Amino acid sequence: MSGSKFVCIAVCTRARPRMLRACLQSLAGQQPPPGWNLAILVIENDPSPGCASVVEEALPSSSWPIHYAHEPELGIPIARNTAVRMALGLKAGWLAFIDDDEVASPEWMGKLCSKAAQQGVDIVNGPVHYQYPANTPGWFHRRATTDPEMKAGSLATNNVLVRASLFEEGGLGLRFNEGMRYTGGSDGEFFRRAIGLGATSAWCGDASVIETVPESRLTLKWQLSRAFRTASNVVEIELQQKGVLRAVLQRVPKNILRLIGGSLHAPIILFWPTQLPGIQRLGFKGMKSMASALGGLARFFGFRPQPYKQIDGE
Repeated sequence: MSGSKFVCIAVCTRARPRMLRACLQSLAGQQPPPGWNLAILVIENDPSPGCASVVEEALPSSSWPIHYAHEPELGIPIARNTAVRMALGLKAGWLAFIDDDEVASPEWMGKLCSKAAQQGVDIVNGPVHYQYPANTPGWFHRRATTDPEMKAGSLATNNVLVRASLFEEGGLGLRFNEGMRYTGGSDGEFFRRAIGLGATSAWCGDASVIETVPESRLTLKWQLSRAFRTASNVVEIELQQKGVLRAVLQRVPKNILRLIGGSLHAPIILFWPTQLPGIQRLGFKGMKSMASALGGLARFFGFRPQPYKQIDGE
């Protein structure tokens, strides 16, 4: 299989066999539009591979071939670039990405391919719906479904279809930034570069995937750490693409104002033990704003959080 209507679906994974199994099951019966063909790529990013058996289990029930690769050098962008090389080697016209902790809706690939054909764009992304545990605390801010009016820097590899010419040497020749191997954000940085070089994108609200949020992400520590590192990644991208001066002028004032705004909620934090969800949510909002501001400012002093050295999930 090869050609402009051949899609390779990439799943990068590490030490999450249960989640990977569910993801592959959701991909096995995907039906693209007539004339389109699929292949599934599983890239295990782990010095000690252990998921090959999961791929073998999925093969008999899959309507599409599954190609497995072991990438021992750790780092999400490194694994993504391995997927790019595999797809180009198979002469795919498109490369789709889905996270290993997600499950695709039955019509996912059909919707993405149809939108790409109709709009003639280079990138098509769809919504991520989050499922939370029953014991989710009242203060927890539930993430909304992905915003259809996403900016280039917000595009991600959790639900996206990308034209292969963005990676080909005869096209844009792009790769994911391996310097961001543990920080996260390399997908947003990639898509910002692609859009800046003229790549076009479209939103497909019907092409949905579901992500089950593990209990480990429901702690106050995890949420504040996420706010800190997300803001740090935004500054990292701006430093790379706009230079130090512009990044300082644009981000430092915003983060200072965010820090001040968050600190105004500080007295409310004293009431954190209360069981009133409204009080807790307001206190969390203030702490999250402060964590985000500190993360953005810390990056200017060379601090880069590296959350992806850890595994979250199973």
